[in-house]
Amino acid sequence: VKLEASQLDSLNTALQKNNDLETELEATKRDLANSKDDSDGAESPTEQHRKSAFSILNRKKKTEKPIEQATAKLLETKILSSSDEDEKQLTSIQTDELSKLKAETILVRQQYEHLRRSTSAELSALPEISKQWTDQISLSLEASQAEIHRLRERLATESASRRKLLHEVQDLRGVVRVYCRPRPPKNDVSLFEMPSHETLVVRRDKLDSGESSQPRSFEFDRIFDPTIPQTDVYGEIQDVCLGVLDGFNITLLAFGQKGCGRTKSVLGEVNDVEGKVSIESHGIHLQSLKQLFDIAEHRSDRFKDTFSLSIVEVHNERLLDLLVGTTYGETRANVVVADSSSRKRKDKNAEDEAGSGKGAKLEIRSDLLGDTVVHGSLSVDVESFDEVIKTWSECITNRRKRLREQNVDIDEYESSSHVIATLKVTSANIATGHGVVGKLQFVDMAAADLVMRQKNEPDVAETMSTMIGLNDWKFRNRSLETLCHVIQARAQYVRNVPYRNSTLTHLLRDSLEGDTKVIFLACVSSDPADMRESTATLRLASRLRQVSLGKATKHALTSP
Repeated sequence: VKLEASQLDSLNTALQKNNDLETELEATKRDLANSKDDSDGAESPTEQHRKSAFSILNRKKKTEKPIEQATAKLLETKILSSSDEDEKQLTSIQTDELSKLKAETILVRQQYEHLRRSTSAELSALPEISKQWTDQISLSLEASQAEIHRLRERLATESASRRKLLHEVQDLRGVVRVYCRPRPPKNDVSLFEMPSHETLVVRRDKLDSGESSQPRSFEFDRIFDPTIPQTDVYGEIQDVCLGVLDGFNITLLAFGQKGCGRTKSVLGEVNDVEGKVSIESHGIHLQSLKQLFDIAEHRSDRFKDTFSLSIVEVHNERLLDLLVGTTYGETRANVVVADSSSRKRKDKNAEDEAGSGKGAKLEIRSDLLGDTVVHGSLSVDVESFDEVIKTWSECITNRRKRLREQNVDIDEYESSSHVIATLKVTSANIATGHGVVGKLQFVDMAAADLVMRQKNEPDVAETMSTMIGLNDWKFRNRSLETLCHVIQARAQYVRNVPYRNSTLTHLLRDSLEGDTKVIFLACVSSDPADMRESTATLRLASRLRQVSLGKATKHALTSP
């Protein structure tokens, strides 16, 4: 450091000298410039000045050389000194950075180790935590399901109580229970809207026919969803059907146009594959019989229940016995006669008196108890549900075989005929011997298709206009026209009701006159193209709902 200070002092001294020489040289130059204008021949002063100037320059050069050397040396010394300092400073910085990096590395390792230990601990505790959460979720689900089950049971209890009270009110009033089952539409456009389970709105504006487009609403006891399964349909009316075990008479009437599901609702889906008939998706009739057999088996230690089945058909006002030609009809059938309850088919005298057998004439008469029966028809004692299925399959197979032999269109024939299946149930208490007898009747009516009326039918036009709101249309089937007359007469409390004007109404006299719980199932189409037939069916059902039949009573039996 001392060497550097002395060098700086000598350098400053040399620079001062150099500045003095430069000042002196400038003064000499000015003197030469001034003396040049005075005389060109006076060379001595000029020469002196020139020499003086050259002397000054030489001294300046001699002075500048050591100055430059000193300056260069000084700069070299500074550069070396600064390099050493920079290197030392860089080394110091690198050392500090390395120290910081080491400290950060140690901290990161510590954090990593802490995180690894905590993660390992959490992973080890995870199964236990998962089990706890699973248990809590299971408990919550069980509590929720229990609450849902409790609410469902409460809802079912309330609904059952409501239905029971409704049935009691209807029993006291003696009114007809009317249900409606719409068929799903073929496309996305539906003719109906259902604001509730009891209200059906017909959107007549969806039919482009120039007629009134004002919607029409109908109220019934229940309107089923078009996609409802068969079991739910039966579940709605099973309480009424099971009343046959208590000695009541129950009749279900299925009404509607062709293809609306009457047969499906009553019997089920009938499949015919190469002459082999099977019944699937059982309807109300078969489901009720299955439940009755289950109940009879369950209480067989206390009651003795017997079931007898008869199946007749009405086509073109003619009665046909569908049990004729079946296995059970030929082996163990009873012949129904009007002057007594029944007689065995093997009794030849009774068979001759009743006019039974193939080709025998069937007649509608009243027996000793005043009940309407088909004189000469067969009644089969059935002991299981399988026997019922076998009997129905044989009945349908024999009828279709007969129609094929006669070259008759099966669909057209079945849509124009009425099928009445009657189940007679006798329940006797084993301990006391007392019991009851009830009758459960299912009627699959002919298709309620409409045709244009003739001009010479004013009475029919008036009745049809009142019943279905159509002046120029009538039902194709004559029995349905008579049914409209009967319903109209019953609604107006007419003394002379024209039951005998049709075989169907004559046969259903007991059901339409009183002492019977009647269920009317209106099967309608949701397609706008079928609005006329659907509206006619709904109007008829609404009118029938106003008919009061009287309170149904039990039919008791005593021990012999």
